[in-house]
Amino acid sequence: MRISRTGRDENMKSIVKLLFGIAVLCAPLAASANAQETLKVQVISYGVFTSKFSAKDDKNRRDVVKDEKLVSQTETIVAKIGTEFGFTFQIDGAPKGKEVELRVLTKFPPKGIKDEQNDTLFETESRIVVRAGEASYEGFQFESQGELVPGEWSFALYAGETKLAERKFNVVLK
Repeated sequence: MRISRTGRDENMKSIVKLLFGIAVLCAPLAASANAQETLKVQVISYGVFTSKFSAKDDKNRRDVVKDEKLVSQTETIVAKIGTEFGFTFQIDGAPKGKEVELRVLTKFPPKGIKDEQNDTLFETESRIVVRAGEASYEGFQFESQGELVPGEWSFALYAGETKLAERKFNVVLK
């Protein structure tokens, strides 16, 4: 009796081709699901803070601080040299400890503020890297008279073009 394997081989080849096709079609979907994690921001605290200078980030024209401590939870900030305000937050939606790059957009009142070169700034933008599941801090410290501008100040955090959070403060003169 002769046993033909051709039919079985052809069926197996068809099944293998079908499975390969399904894998090829599904791979990009799985990759994009992982790449597009749904990031969320949880605001932990906001208001007046103290912190310690850690390093200068010349690329983004900003100071890196550590040991930030909330002094007073408030949305009203008295403009005074040395006063620091902002908020602490945590990124959720990514594996704990994973580095996440954020874009920080800080907007000043319509009058703008003056920087060290006496240029008027209406907003600043920088990039920061934070770790998911860990507390991070974003803030501002008044260092010169040209920064003591009353009105609405805001800090917004973006992942790409998606706004994750915004915190607004009312800066007042006293």
